[in-house]
Amino acid sequence: MRKNGFSTIELILSMIIFSLVVTGFYSVMQFSVAANKSSLKDKVELQKNTRRAQMKLIDEISCASEIVKPEIGSSAPFLVLVDKEGMISVYYQKEETYKLEDDKTEIKGYRLYCVTKNPTTGAVRAEKEVISHIKRLIFTTFSEGSAAVNLKLFSNKEETDLITQVTLKNYYAGEFIH
Repeated sequence: MRKNGFSTIELILSMIIFSLVVTGFYSVMQFSVAANKSSLKDKVELQKNTRRAQMKLIDEISCASEIVKPEIGSSAPFLVLVDKEGMISVYYQKEETYKLEDDKTEIKGYRLYCVTKNPTTGAVRAEKEVISHIKRLIFTTFSEGSAAVNLKLFSNKEETDLITQVTLKNYYAGEFIH
């Protein structure tokens, strides 16, 4: 004779099934949180690197007294500057193949270098690296004293864009040198 309600075995089986469902759901949530945490860490690190690159470019470029190339109103992947002492600095990119953290994927990118030359003595300072992990870098000249920098940096699977305008600190001081 059967009474209304559940038997002990039925209750135990339903609790086991319920605990398996909850455990599976919890595992999926843990995996999702860990993946998002890793992705967020990469994004924050890339944003820090982009900010450092922006500050470095502004510091390097703004100390010049004149932008020679690209010509006013045009864009180029290089920049030629003259500082207040008459030294010529050329910023140019070299292609580079970067390996991602998984050591399997390779990405084509660029590094920005600078070479400075003294036109009177012909002495050239050693090439120095300014920025790495560049996906795209374009300099646009607005005037002899102002340029825009359009920069895209990458790391692992993240990318970030930066567009900034740089005004030369010594531009008007350069008028008195010539």
